[in-house]
Amino acid sequence: MNKFLLVATLFVFTIMKSMAGVSDLFHYEDVSVENQLSGLSTLESLINNNTDGFNTNSIEILSTELSLQKILFKDDGSDDLIGIPPFLYGCVLGPIGILIVYALTDHNKQLVRKSVIGCAVGYGGGLVVYIFILVISIATIGI
Repeated sequence: MNKFLLVATLFVFTIMKSMAGVSDLFHYEDVSVENQLSGLSTLESLINNNTDGFNTNSIEILSTELSLQKILFKDDGSDDLIGIPPFLYGCVLGPIGILIVYALTDHNKQLVRKSVIGCAVGYGGGLVVYIFILVISIATIGI
């Protein structure tokens, strides 16, 4: 038994060592990271330049420079919310996904409609699977 554990441990360590050389997992593009973090540079410069504290004027400037819509939506014109389509929010999260889309998109009816359709598809698919399993189990039992 001890020999088996020794061989299994050596095998696992050999596989781990061979996989440790894969450097593609840790590769990133400097340009895309800089583009994604450019909003933080804007925020930092606004805070550093305003030494008097924040008043209503500086808060208005901050809200226009870094709006929630710029952070949540990509600049490519897609409807993806933080990289996830509204349909998937509804399909995977159900009614909670609809509420998330409703709250984060400032009540955008088209995107909420897509999440409602996703919710209906998710629940409809679950119902079809449930009925299929029910029919198979009844047929197997022979009622």
